[in-house]
Amino acid sequence: MKALIIGMGIGELYRSVYTNLGWDIVTCDTVKPADFSSVEEITGEYDIAHVCTPNFTHENIARSIAEFCKIVFVEKPGVENKLLWQSLVDTFPNTRFAMVKNNQFRSNTSKLHKIAQGSDFIELCWLNKNRVPHPGSWFTTKKLAYGGVSRDLLPHLLSWVQVLHPFYTGMTLSHSETHQNYTLEDLENTEYGEINMDGTYDVDDSARIVLKDGHRVFSCEAAWKCDTIKDNVALYFYNNTKLIHKEELGLCPEEAYKEMVDSAWKNVYNDAYWKKQLMHDIWIHQQLQDM
Repeated sequence: MKALIIGMGIGELYRSVYTNLGWDIVTCDTVKPADFSSVEEITGEYDIAHVCTPNFTHENIARSIAEFCKIVFVEKPGVENKLLWQSLVDTFPNTRFAMVKNNQFRSNTSKLHKIAQGSDFIELCWLNKNRVPHPGSWFTTKKLAYGGVSRDLLPHLLSWVQVLHPFYTGMTLSHSETHQNYTLEDLENTEYGEINMDGTYDVDDSARIVLKDGHRVFSCEAAWKCDTIKDNVALYFYNNTKLIHKEELGLCPEEAYKEMVDSAWKNVYNDAYWKKQLMHDIWIHQQLQDM
């Protein structure tokens, strides 16, 4: 099997995943050493491709490679809106598309799904002490990132909601908020990338979305930087205001990425599998648009 990885930032993670899976790997990056230095140069056919480039490039790159790839994974947050994602899928019916939802393939998902059934309030947190990604770069430029935390971290939490709630499409958005709490001048350092003081910082660096149905409330809160003693990446399950379980998440293990790849490849010709993926991806896009 042959994998194509475009964007050798987070793409290095996928290089490790596919190396351990025993796949042949071809890479593309405009700056870092790679087999191809531009998407236009890419030749050959691929079983799976990963688009790991800045958000504003996702759609064009996915369209450029679709015809010679069986499966195309696009890093979150996918594309700018749900109509463009649906168009991508409709335009290339012989190619399978999925937004990366690696957290859905962690080994603890079945256990947490059961706990969620006995909960009436579930709090999903991705609160970082000091991890603004590359301030001053495209990450913190709204027109390039499509938002900020809302597009960077909330998709992870929304994909967890889909795991925990079997009827997630029936929930309603009851509250959402985004805030820009910092400027470049406020940032003396960050644990995630260099600061370009001549760049742009006009994005939300914290966000919250609350979803409800007749039985449960899901509160998803994310921040790149906040007043915490340490990072708080965890799921909290309550029943009648009592905390019944806390699950520390931390960074997603490589095994989950392997499971995501294996699942996609085993189901490459299973239309029902990809119909479910499309439903997941359209819903996440919709929640982000509605904020």
